[in-house]
Amino acid sequence: MAFLHVIKYQSVIDFLFVIVVFITTRQVPFSMLSPLMNIALVLLVVFSLYRYRLNSNEIKIVISLLLLPLAFSFFYSSILTDNKLSLALRFFIILISIGLAYFVKVSERALKWFIYLCVFQSFCLILALLFIYIFVGYENYLPVRFYVQQQGWGDLYTYNGIFYRIQIKGSALLVIAFILNVETDLIKSKLVVAMFLLIGIILAGNFAFLISIAIYFLYMVLRLRNKRSLNYYQLSLFALGICLIFILPYAYNFVVSTLADKKDESLGARYDQTQQLLKDLFRDAFSLTLGRGLGNTLDVTTQFRNYSGLSYYELQVVYLFNQLGIIFSFCYLLYQSIIVSLKWGRSTYIVIIYIIYLIYSVTNPYIFDTNHFIVIVVLNSLIIYDREKRCTNYLIEPC
Repeated sequence: MAFLHVIKYQSVIDFLFVIVVFITTRQVPFSMLSPLMNIALVLLVVFSLYRYRLNSNEIKIVISLLLLPLAFSFFYSSILTDNKLSLALRFFIILISIGLAYFVKVSERALKWFIYLCVFQSFCLILALLFIYIFVGYENYLPVRFYVQQQGWGDLYTYNGIFYRIQIKGSALLVIAFILNVETDLIKSKLVVAMFLLIGIILAGNFAFLISIAIYFLYMVLRLRNKRSLNYYQLSLFALGICLIFILPYAYNFVVSTLADKKDESLGARYDQTQQLLKDLFRDAFSLTLGRGLGNTLDVTTQFRNYSGLSYYELQVVYLFNQLGIIFSFCYLLYQSIIVSLKWGRSTYIVIIYIIYLIYSVTNPYIFDTNHFIVIVVLNSLIIYDREKRCTNYLIEPC
């Protein structure tokens, strides 16, 4: 009976996780399902905490460095500021959920679904590109771009009519899905899946994605200890990555145009965001110490953007610092550091994969949100998979 009880709870946890991943990757066109995703996320954390009991040390760390500081910040935001209560509650829930995600684990079946859903996202990007090439064309694609922007789905643009950057929501997990596919034997057709995911990563049009994949390839090569470790799959995968990232003609164009054509627009906008958020934070010592409160929004307009009521920034890290201030930011980062050390300290490759995620997310709005939560859960579950398979999986560090 106890075994059936465990299976039942794990099935519920897996189901809730798949719902969260599905809605996150299918924000285009199902953005209206976000409230359902938030409910599923909260239930996922609750069931996981009931399923996996915390020890006394973990409870002390969670209460002292996560719950109490964020609770104080939330009440401070609700009582002493004019911040919207709904927005403050939203940030409170997501920060708590990310902090507790280290205690959420899903089964191999759920990890498979995670990869499948990310492959489907890549397939959607490929279909979008083919639709533009076949039915729209370079001369007539602007109305499509404006429609995508108007719907709040992201952006779609090109500098030369050959390579299109399809930067729509739901693509932030493709890099982690690619790495998970490489690190495990969950999927039989690993090379085909890797190919689709790499194509999706390139079409997503984020230069940080390519940098992260290149870093992972380098780490994968350095991790090989002898020539016999270089099997057919690894050689094929590495050759495929080199081909897709460095040899295809538009890859070079992608790098050049990203650094040149978007230099003033993209980097300037990020600098402007940082300047406005820090200026708002440094207005007085009290704000600098305790932050502007959860859910804080600016009331300023610059040449780059009207920030009034905006709660979505490319540099989410700076926005979070604006809300939490020095003390609460320090508590949150200290909590993250301690938990990562306790949970992943003996799994170097997990920490490196997490760092790779941070590299491409810290300068993009993919951190301290649902994507961040999902990545932590995937890495937690990968450790469990590693313990069961590490003696037979040639890609994982040897026993």
